[in-house]
Amino acid sequence: MTPVNPYAPPQFEASGKNDKKYDSIGGWLILVSIGLTVTTFANLVEVVRCFALLRADDGSLSMSFLICAMLESGALAIGALVGLVLMFRRSSMFPKFAIGLIVVSLLLSLGDLVFMGPDPDTNSDLVGSLARCAIWIPYFIRSKRVEKTFVN
Repeated sequence: MTPVNPYAPPQFEASGKNDKKYDSIGGWLILVSIGLTVTTFANLVEVVRCFALLRADDGSLSMSFLICAMLESGALAIGALVGLVLMFRRSSMFPKFAIGLIVVSLLLSLGDLVFMGPDPDTNSDLVGSLARCAIWIPYFIRSKRVEKTFVN
């Protein structure tokens, strides 16, 4: 039997000691939560704007374009809201869901470019979607914080 040194500092497990900092949403995930919140409200505003344009139908805008824009914005708003719920529940599904939402956003931006043609708004949306893909997808895949935060 090995004698125990009563003057030695207490030994802690490394995993238990460091896991406390992952108990809440922190680090770069704060930017993700802010982005999802802004995305939710911005897309809800876009839905309301499209609906108002549909009601004021003066024939100058394509009805099918407005309906598609309204459905696209509504779907993104619902997706961002679901993402927020999963994030704050610290669900293990959140990282995959977030990656899917980012990819869907990129595909919708590409669809806008194909169907509406190049214009400054469409181009900036596409560049923003590509930047989100380049930054956040690797983060969700490789981050230790993501791995240790979303465990439920």
